Amino acid sequence: MIDQEPCWMDMIVKYLSTGELPSERHEAKNLRVKAARYALVDGVLYKKSFSLPYLRCLRSSESLYALQEVHEGICGQHLGGRTLAQKILRQGYYWPMIQKDAIEFTQRCDKCQKFSPVTHTLVAPLTPVFSPIPFAIWGMDLLGPFPMASGQRQFVIVAIDYFTKWTQVESLATITSAKCEDFF
Repeated sequence: MIDQEPCWMDMIVKYLSTGELPSERHEAKNLRVKAARYALVDGVLYKKSFSLPYLRCLRSSESLYALQEVHEGICGQHLGGRTLAQKILRQGYYWPMIQKDAIEFTQRCDKCQKFSPVTHTLVAPLTPVFSPIPFAIWGMDLLGPFPMASGQRQFVIVAIDYFTKWTQVESLATITSAKCEDFF
């Protein structure tokens, strides 16, 4: 067998095949508890699952190949990170960092970055603005340009009282600070 870099599953495989535990008591107990969730079948480590059949445990090099095949292989659909991780689990494969690795993999995929729909999430949650009494807080907007109306007017200035919802509207030919001050 070719020497491979140390892997997350080496200690579990060693314990399940030979029964050998680490010398430190705490580590031995943790390994025994962790190994109860795994099975060794013909030298291959599988993770036991409640709702799925045994999941074949993969090393880091194998996990990268699984990510590539499921994400962009012959049946690849360039899924998002969480969906990609779930699909790999349904295919019967497992490694501890599957969710994190799948999200990082999709974030590095050029096609996903170029062609995925842009999601516009708010930076901060919206908070309501309450007015304690009528005419205490007003909101103002300038709208336009609209199609030309009489008097060369193509803009609209709108002011709304937050408490009563009273609206004042006026059409403008041009937007200037003086006209905005005169309006209010």
